[in-house]
Amino acid sequence: MANLSDHIEDYIKAYLTQMNEVELRRSEIASQFDCVPSQINYVINTRFTVQKGYSVESKRGGSGYIRISKIQVQNDSEHLDLIQGQLLPEMTENDTKKYLTDLYQQDLMTKREAQLLSLVLNNHLISKQDVGNKWRSDMLKEISDHLKYLW
Repeated sequence: MANLSDHIEDYIKAYLTQMNEVELRRSEIASQFDCVPSQINYVINTRFTVQKGYSVESKRGGSGYIRISKIQVQNDSEHLDLIQGQLLPEMTENDTKKYLTDLYQQDLMTKREAQLLSLVLNNHLISKQDVGNKWRSDMLKEISDHLKYLW
């Protein structure tokens, strides 16, 4: 069963299937879905991210808008560069799972590969090695770099 966030996401994506860029007003969408503007912000901040292939520009205020564009990526290497830009200096286990999910959803690795890496990078195994979140971030960067050159 779809929730309100899913409906808002689908509404915005419907516009994006017709054109590569859409300009929306937060208040108009909130009024249409009978919700608060912060609900629209939540959907945009979580569902229209760079790692999911979108660029978001926003201006607040009376004549404010939200401009969402599809990012045109030429190949997997460029896409990996965009996703890799989201790596934090230290990655928690939850950050890592989200990152691996993004790689899987963008068809840059299989579900099985994502699950195996998630297992290897989980807190239980890492705490045994006493290496922590910095090491996890370095590992993800190395993995992303190597994904560019797999054949």
